[in-house]
Amino acid sequence: MRNIQLIRRQRGMSLSALAEASGTSAGYLSRIESGKRHPSIAALYNIAAALDVPVSRLLDDTEPGERSIVIRPEPTDVYHQDGLRFRSISSSRHMPDLQVLHIVVDADRAPGESHTHKGIEWIYVCRGAVQISFDDQTVDVKQSESISFPASVPHRLLSVGGEAEILLMVFEHETNGVIFTPH
Repeated sequence: MRNIQLIRRQRGMSLSALAEASGTSAGYLSRIESGKRHPSIAALYNIAAALDVPVSRLLDDTEPGERSIVIRPEPTDVYHQDGLRFRSISSSRHMPDLQVLHIVVDADRAPGESHTHKGIEWIYVCRGAVQISFDDQTVDVKQSESISFPASVPHRLLSVGGEAEILLMVFEHETNGVIFTPH
């Protein structure tokens, strides 16, 4: 998470200013920047919004100017938080309006608070099944199915019947409504 510190400093932003803008504490941000703490996906989106960059930029360590990028996973690139294991599988250099995360949802992930952020989420279930809870409805999405919805709608992701593996894409442009696409 050294990119957070680098981008924050490039913008001339103090730790406390970023904490206030992202709704976190300066201590929490300091631990994230030093690698002593892994942020939740929701915290990453809030920090990215405060820095005005896509989440993938915070997770992306490629050099500027590279023409093509092959993202090869390293064990240290996987973040664990709140019953999720996730890593970026996109490059903010080539697709600044698109963020793609590979996420494994633990079978025992506890229900908790819903989250919101900007953009549109598109989730494709690679393995298992997930349940996305909104304020007014709950949608089950099985392997080889996908769902899309405005990320500004409060939502929470759980696995159904065991561990699940998904691809999450977040587009920076938002539309209205929930779209369910069985394949």
